[in-house]
Amino acid sequence: MNRFDVIIIGAGPGGLNCAKHLARKALKVLVVEKNTRIGPKVCAGGLLNHTLNYLALPESLIEKKFTAVTFATPKKKRALRLHLKNILCTVNRETLARWQLEQMARHRIDIRTGTRVVGIEKDHIIVNRSEKIYFRCLVGADGSNSITRRYLGLGRTRLGMGLQYLLSSARHRDIEIHFDANLFSTGYAWIFPHKAYVSIGTGGDLNRIRPKQLKKNLDTWLAQKKISPAKGFFQAFPINCDFRGWWFNNIFLIGDAAGLASEFSGEGIYQALVSGEAVAGAILNPAGRLVKLQKVISRHRRHRMLSLLLQKSGNQRKRLFDLFIVSLRYRKLSNAGMKFFA
Repeated sequence: MNRFDVIIIGAGPGGLNCAKHLARKALKVLVVEKNTRIGPKVCAGGLLNHTLNYLALPESLIEKKFTAVTFATPKKKRALRLHLKNILCTVNRETLARWQLEQMARHRIDIRTGTRVVGIEKDHIIVNRSEKIYFRCLVGADGSNSITRRYLGLGRTRLGMGLQYLLSSARHRDIEIHFDANLFSTGYAWIFPHKAYVSIGTGGDLNRIRPKQLKKNLDTWLAQKKISPAKGFFQAFPINCDFRGWWFNNIFLIGDAAGLASEFSGEGIYQALVSGEAVAGAILNPAGRLVKLQKVISRHRRHRMLSLLLQKSGNQRKRLFDLFIVSLRYRKLSNAGMKFFA
């Protein structure tokens, strides 16, 4: 009979990080991944300084580094020189996953790809059509459409949508963040250059704008910037920001499955990594302190408050964005703004 101490559903950054920390102990761990390859996922691929520090990524994994970022509105624009070296970079998600797997190679971890979870019961999961695999603890690291979250009966009232084009353009060399209240409401458009392509996209709250309208607005913005998406590869991905807890008896949620993605910035990789480590720690030592996760949850709440403030600002939203750009002239304000944004 297939029995494991811990089953992790999903082999994203959070699921793999959880498995790595669990595998250091004498536990029988299984990671199940619905895709046949580990790594590929729709993602803009931008990492902030705290994620770089957490992972201690080797130089070979970083596609591009940036020591400046351009913030803009339709009326104002400012390039901000970052005071912390290499605070921003881009990575390829599949390359990141391969590196994580290499870090786990010396540990005993069972990973099954091409294995879709179709049902969850009290002490086992059902994969593919009818195979039962039993667990002592279950970890849902299965993203915004988490079957684990559905099993727990948790809704998703704060769900976002990210849209992006991948373009093979060498025109863009810097990271850019564009605020346009008319087109993107409380969100923004991004330009993230990689080695072989550039990710240009935006995100929106599905309670406030439909995906078709969001795409139309993105296309309008691209036309204004004289950027043609005709030869680009279009992608869309859900972003779950509806955090309602992460520990439910012997079932745990990680990253987007827990709703830990930032409602303001859309960042999710760091939250997935930290919550993956925290879940492993809770399984190994239920009485342990989880300081890093508490900081992530606190930041999530602050970003939620900022998003609500922007939603209620109405016609003043444009002025708030312009004021943010103006504040970047002053070092103390720009440092505070970047820390909050991050």
